[in-house]
Amino acid sequence: MKITIGDIKLGKRIREDLGDLSSLQDSINALGLFNPVTINQNYELLAGARRLTACKNLGWKEIDVNIIATSGDLAKLEIESQENFMRKEFTEHEIEKIIERKRRLAKKGFFYLLTQFFKHLFSIISSFFIKLLGKKQLPPLDQ
Repeated sequence: MKITIGDIKLGKRIREDLGDLSSLQDSINALGLFNPVTINQNYELLAGARRLTACKNLGWKEIDVNIIATSGDLAKLEIESQENFMRKEFTEHEIEKIIERKRRLAKKGFFYLLTQFFKHLFSIISSFFIKLLGKKQLPPLDQ
């Protein structure tokens, strides 16, 4: 659900230092907002202050939200703290794997993209004929 960013009330937050938001803003600008911010029924922010601020900085007027009904300050504090405590950062080994995988994918270049295009095209054509023939699947090519 989307709501107007200006309608969200920040209230008293535990996190005082949002840190450098430039990389988060770059990510949201390039790929979109993956995880909506979380608010309660009174539009009070429960989780996602960094995401909310990054979207504000990008000039967004609306933002996707999850709404969780809460009753009382203890419940609001529990949600804010759990969202930040329960996240697990990548290990150094996992970061190295990401970098290596990105490097390999970037090297695939034109022929890789061409192959992916034809795979996608075949999938679309195959789906078309399946619908046209009214069958669940096409018979194997060797029959």
